[in-house]
Amino acid sequence: MLEFIEILSLNDRRDMPMSTVLTTQQSARDDGVPTGDVLYEMVNGKLVEKNVSAYAAWIALLLGRRLATYCDEHGLGTVTTELVFILDSKRRLRRRPDVGFVSPQKWPVDKPPPPSGDWELIPDIAIEVTSPHDSIAKVMSKTREYFRHGVTEVWIIIPEGQIVQVYRSVSNLTSFGPGDQISSEMIPGWSMPVVELLPHELEAETEDV
Repeated sequence: MLEFIEILSLNDRRDMPMSTVLTTQQSARDDGVPTGDVLYEMVNGKLVEKNVSAYAAWIALLLGRRLATYCDEHGLGTVTTELVFILDSKRRLRRRPDVGFVSPQKWPVDKPPPPSGDWELIPDIAIEVTSPHDSIAKVMSKTREYFRHGVTEVWIIIPEGQIVQVYRSVSNLTSFGPGDQISSEMIPGWSMPVVELLPHELEAETEDV
């Protein structure tokens, strides 16, 4: 956990928030969710725009492809990218992990998600790729939230330092660095070198003088 705090501490002092409450008027579905290209989440009934850097989006797509190819070949589950899960319909909580994994015990591998609306299902794995302005407080708050609602594993991918942290609970984590292979008991037999997912070590951004 020390590595995570050290890497993100500079970003904690940034003025730009991890997410922004949507206040602009947009077309919406019957459930109030916008229908445009905005990447949104819903927290306590309030729509929140999810700000994702281009590099973070690229990493999520690369990982999603690798996981989906392997899981499809072995019938291990469903992999999603930027799909909204309804974690708690009563509290109107919806989250959009950068990559998600749903086991066949929860959803048949040959069955697509519902054709309309968001997916009212708890993913087995929720994966978040940090962007330069994400704060450790908000990242860990979301991690705890995932676990409270039944997610089995949460992966936090930190491009700064080339680190992938796999949480099985808030206090149980495995940290993978540049010389390691990412793996998970939830996806038997799959692994990926950290350096293939995070080929460039990035420097944490600092305030301009």
